[in-house]
Amino acid sequence: GSLLLEANRAAEAVEQLSRAAALMPNSSDVYYKLGVAQRATGDAEGARQSLTRFQELKAREEERERLDLQVGTALNEAQSLASANKLREALQAVDTLLAGHPGEARGHTLRAKILYSMGQPESALTAVSRARQLDPAQIEPNFLEGMFLLQMNRPTEARTALLRAVSLDPSLGEGHALLGGAAAKLNDPEEAVTHFARALELGADSPSLRLGYAAALESLGRLEESAEQDAAYRRLVQRPQ
Repeated sequence: GSLLLEANRAAEAVEQLSRAAALMPNSSDVYYKLGVAQRATGDAEGARQSLTRFQELKAREEERERLDLQVGTALNEAQSLASANKLREALQAVDTLLAGHPGEARGHTLRAKILYSMGQPESALTAVSRARQLDPAQIEPNFLEGMFLLQMNRPTEARTALLRAVSLDPSLGEGHALLGGAAAKLNDPEEAVTHFARALELGADSPSLRLGYAAALESLGRLEESAEQDAAYRRLVQRPQ
């Protein structure tokens, strides 16, 4: 449509831009170009309607941008407070944000992390579950939900959440590491070995991973491999910090 308009083929541009508007009814750019094309064909009323729609959509976009900036600034301030270990102040800042923007998933995720750091795992789980419900496609809420559940000794639920996380990001090594831990708690050493091995392939490594990997291999009677993982565990814990 844009190229046709530039080539002074306004009638064809109107036809193509009208189809584009039907496919993208919330695109201000499409309605602006459609209005210009309609004006070029002499369709004053059509141009007026399209340009009015353009102005409405543009105002909404600018308002969304303003709110996004406002929310982003508030989240950054709360995160800075949390990083400085000012957890109560950080929690207050997040709660103030969520009072005005209750559907902001990032706010609920940050609230969950703060609450967990404050030693309130149940409240943290409630917050991160809310974040995941609001934005199921985000990796972090799914991962954190699984991590919290595993540390609360709820491995079946943890496994479900962590499987969601690694399905969203198959390269999430830390997710596979925790899935190995969940499988171990569920007495499934074969699945544990699979996830621990995948975690290492993806670059996730830690003493707890190596120790869990060694124990799972031992359960399967793979003693030589278990000894190798145990040796790797010892190297990690002896490494200078």
